[in-house]
Amino acid sequence: MTEGDRSLLACSLLVVVLVLFYPAFFLGQVLAPQAALWSYPPWSELGGPNPSLHQPTNRLAFSLAPRLALIQREGAAVALWNPYIGGGRIGWLGMAADGYGPFSVLAALFARDVQHFQALALCVVIFSFAGMFHLARRYLAPCPAVVSALVYTLSGPVVSAWLDVPGTVAVVVPWLLVFTLDLPRWGAVAGAALCAALLWVSGGYGLPWLVLPLLVGLLRSSHRVATMTAAFLAVVAGLALAFPSLFLAYFGGESPGFWWLEGRPLAAASPSDLLAGNISAFGADRPWVFFGWPVVLLAVVGVVSKSKVRALAVGLAFLGAVAAFAPTALLPVFFASFRPTLALALGLALLAGVGSERLLARTPGSWQPVVSGLVALAVLLRALPAASLWLPWHSRERAQLQWETPAVQGFQPGDLVLPLVTLFPADSAAMAGLADVRARSFWGEPKLRRLLAPAPDGSLHFSRLSDTMLAKLGVRWLLEPRELSLVSGELFSRLILAESQGQNSRFPVTVPEGATRLGLRAPAPPSFVHLLQGDQRWVLKSDGALAQEAEGWWWWLVPEGVKPGQAWLVLASPRPTWGREFQLAWDCSGWELAHEASSLRLWRQRWALPLAFFEGEAKEASSVELVVATPQKLVVQTESPTGQRLGIRWKFRPHIQRAFLDGKPAAMQPGFFPWSAVEVPAGSHRITVKASLPLAVWLGPLAALAILAGVRKVRL
Repeated sequence: MTEGDRSLLACSLLVVVLVLFYPAFFLGQVLAPQAALWSYPPWSELGGPNPSLHQPTNRLAFSLAPRLALIQREGAAVALWNPYIGGGRIGWLGMAADGYGPFSVLAALFARDVQHFQALALCVVIFSFAGMFHLARRYLAPCPAVVSALVYTLSGPVVSAWLDVPGTVAVVVPWLLVFTLDLPRWGAVAGAALCAALLWVSGGYGLPWLVLPLLVGLLRSSHRVATMTAAFLAVVAGLALAFPSLFLAYFGGESPGFWWLEGRPLAAASPSDLLAGNISAFGADRPWVFFGWPVVLLAVVGVVSKSKVRALAVGLAFLGAVAAFAPTALLPVFFASFRPTLALALGLALLAGVGSERLLARTPGSWQPVVSGLVALAVLLRALPAASLWLPWHSRERAQLQWETPAVQGFQPGDLVLPLVTLFPADSAAMAGLADVRARSFWGEPKLRRLLAPAPDGSLHFSRLSDTMLAKLGVRWLLEPRELSLVSGELFSRLILAESQGQNSRFPVTVPEGATRLGLRAPAPPSFVHLLQGDQRWVLKSDGALAQEAEGWWWWLVPEGVKPGQAWLVLASPRPTWGREFQLAWDCSGWELAHEASSLRLWRQRWALPLAFFEGEAKEASSVELVVATPQKLVVQTESPTGQRLGIRWKFRPHIQRAFLDGKPAAMQPGFFPWSAVEVPAGSHRITVKASLPLAVWLGPLAALAILAGVRKVRL
């Protein structure tokens, strides 16, 4: 490009950035789709459904937003393994499998404060505009190239990808075309390889575009063999560069596979969507293909105009139209799930540039700058209202989602927390520095889905509170909005009722399995309650968690050391109000009320599995002490008179996890439910479990460098 081209690109890009991001520059606001969570506890006072009609933004608040917040908080510590979400999932390096894009991860790693979405959108806008300008400038004059870049950046397929995973693909595809058209130059091969690597790690959204260099090379009229060879080597080098990420993604599920390429087929868009920007009628199950009437008119003019790029533009527009408007039943499942509508944006952007060049050719020279400005202004004004709907600006205070963390002994950020009821979105607890037992999706994890039995959105109904499976999956804490009071009602509805007859204030009782609290029905409570079992005596502490559920009932917590079976209940009071028999009730849920504030209740599950535990019956003189617990490393000190299996509450992923017993390699085994286990002999031992990739995996990037060095030496 000439110096004038660079100046024009910089000026036009500055205008676009100022127009789109003026709330950040002049009003001090930030992009924060997570602000939609203010309609949900623990941030809201009343809870209730989210009032926003923009489903894609809500989806970001429930999924990608907490993931990026977690990356920003933990950084490289969750690169390989993320123990905070879904009971443990692969980290952000395996982007393709967990809904990340490379630009999303970079924004989360390097952005300050709550500006990661803002950094992501800014990168996508700048690099997609610049890439499209470079592509269009190969065939068009400078001003029509600006129109093409403007149309592409503000097109529906790109706008809807600004804050999501396809944003990386929207940036990469124009640059991939630019480098492909320069093949077989070595610099173009290196650039195409980098673009291919970014597409490889973008999952299903990026894979269809990997055939683009090969198709362009096949259609070249000169140097076809050299171009095809260079294109093939670029794609292979990109695969080698992305190999560590793909390895992590492939082996991240319960069974190795490309399960992350499974998707939900999208409904076809309507041709009227090209002109209509009604966001309220748009959901997450159909592509967003709005362009506006100025773009459509310019594209029609471009179709009837003669240009070197017309054939390429029409071909891309046709492929994009098929991807956007073809009925789902006529498309393969993969193609229908990841409709590559960016082809439509590329094609119409190039055709709009050709159309604007045709208009300028018929305009007197002195009026050409005016006409160019009016064309760009028409495109901008028509696209801006629809584009702004995809930029959820909020104040910095609302973006931070701050709430008062309960000061409860034993409450740690690494503990698994289950936010209450179906209203609460999956993973949003990670936004508050907590962890969540659920995952945004359960692709590749049929065992966990079968055990949790979640709703399609990943949430768990409050009727599951008494399910002991949650405790076995490590759920230790439960957040409840104070005004709902659903937990106590659910626990009360599942009480085990019984009667007892005795004398002298001693009553025989049968303690059920998992007894958590004991309820007595009497006009007034006794002064104290003792529980006798064998030669052991416990003084029961009063508990008010269920006090509001029914009058005439008094409640006490059952100590954790009480075993199921026969016991004696001893009551004492200066004025006894009970006879020789009375009614009692047992709550066996395991939930204790640990903290109660004006807007929040925090419940603790006493039977929740710790991070490390001995499987089976506990043996005397056995102990498990957690020495180090980081997202990618656990160090456990054990003591046992006999050999036992040590359970680790990490999902069993043998390809990306390593275990060491006293510094020597040990075998990882499938453990209790989805967890891992290590055989530990009798005595005192130190076990280390950490996430790591095999050294051979890192040979992939070295192979990519070798391929690029060979291409440079051979000079195709």
